[in-house]
Amino acid sequence: MFAALGVRVTLIDLRPRLLDFVDAEIVETLIYQLRERRMTLRLGEKVSSIEVFEENGIKRVLRTCLASGKQIVTDKALSSMGCNGATSELNLPAAGLSSDSRGRLKTNASYQTEVENIYAVGDVIGFPSRDRPSRPSAAKEMKPGMRTTLLALRLRQLTTIN
Repeated sequence: MFAALGVRVTLIDLRPRLLDFVDAEIVETLIYQLRERRMTLRLGEKVSSIEVFEENGIKRVLRTCLASGKQIVTDKALSSMGCNGATSELNLPAAGLSSDSRGRLKTNASYQTEVENIYAVGDVIGFPSRDRPSRPSAAKEMKPGMRTTLLALRLRQLTTIN
């Protein structure tokens, strides 16, 4: 959006490919459109630090240092980490589970993990989270959890929710 308004934008992403869950041709078209709007993409790059300093004693600016040694000087920085599964402290191997590099677990259509009696929902299964609306409400966000609970308890339907 900022690039469409003429603001110079640099996108830094640790992953080598944007939106890995989307078809590659669609992503390539998106990247082409972003570059047409003078957006710079730094894929496969890690931010090592962000420093605030005075330039010519007048203006505060930011210097973003990348692990590769590249430096990007800007007026503003916006950080977005995306959804990561908070599984690092769960000792998943003890339960017979493993996660990907972002802490996500693989599940089937019933939210069942690779271990038959363990289910997972929400950010821990990554995007697109099944039945997850684009603008979630609390009630809609509860639906996958309720359905998973029913499956885990071998129940077919829930008649009353208090």
